[in-house]
Amino acid sequence: MLSNVLAPAEASQPLFRTVDLDIGETQELKLADGASAKVKLLAVTETRDSARDAVRRAEVKVEINGAVTNLVSATYHLPVTFAGVQIDCPITQGYYKNRDRWEDSWGLDKDARLRLWPEGSPWLVSGTFVYPARQRWFATSTQMGNEPAYVDGGESPSRREIYYHSGLDIGGCEGMVDVLSACEGLVVSAGGKALPEYADAPFYKPHGDYDYVYVLDSQGWYYRYAHLKSIDPAARAGERVKMGQKRVFSSRSGKRKRQSIPVIVALRQVPKEATTLV
Repeated sequence: MLSNVLAPAEASQPLFRTVDLDIGETQELKLADGASAKVKLLAVTETRDSARDAVRRAEVKVEINGAVTNLVSATYHLPVTFAGVQIDCPITQGYYKNRDRWEDSWGLDKDARLRLWPEGSPWLVSGTFVYPARQRWFATSTQMGNEPAYVDGGESPSRREIYYHSGLDIGGCEGMVDVLSACEGLVVSAGGKALPEYADAPFYKPHGDYDYVYVLDSQGWYYRYAHLKSIDPAARAGERVKMGQKRVFSSRSGKRKRQSIPVIVALRQVPKEATTLV
């Protein structure tokens, strides 16, 4: 799929390696610097609340190169350095129970997902990503990292389905905050109009996507920009946008009464030789 829009020289690999494991499973990975790491998932522990049965904390016990440690999954926890690697856990299987049926941003079939970087490595390649809002870093509230969403009454005990916020909500005043392109890439869908070859891409359908823009970068990641007041004509499907491009989109609170700019970064990675999800 990438070959249709990206020259071979443009395709790039992320600095981390991703592995999905069942409890008791071991895999050996070749890291971005050429070194190898052996990883085994030993246990998964998920803590739920009594009101909604929502996951409030998930921990995994892992063995890395013969050493054992525990990691807290997502919920704003950054990668940690251990046993010669950096490692984090983006998602565990328990989040699938009574989740919002409309959205699966994880694509996880096994018990947990781990990501590994070489020790001392940056998490992203420098110069490939910028903060996608024209305002100070974290100037307002945010939700991300599989935290149960509280907007629109999402934490009401009467609501049984749980939306775990996998994207990044950036608070902003309607029409006053420009949303910038976080990366350089191809606009594959804008205002509900998608390129035919991407009709089966992971677009969000339940409420329509008239105010959404999807950008595909050179690593095969989709970036979704949602709840937009307006979309610049330059961001129509089939056009390329540059990282940090000015006035690509503008934020709105809109029908959903949110003063936020949800940005799903690396929503799903396009399969290359095998499916790789991030």
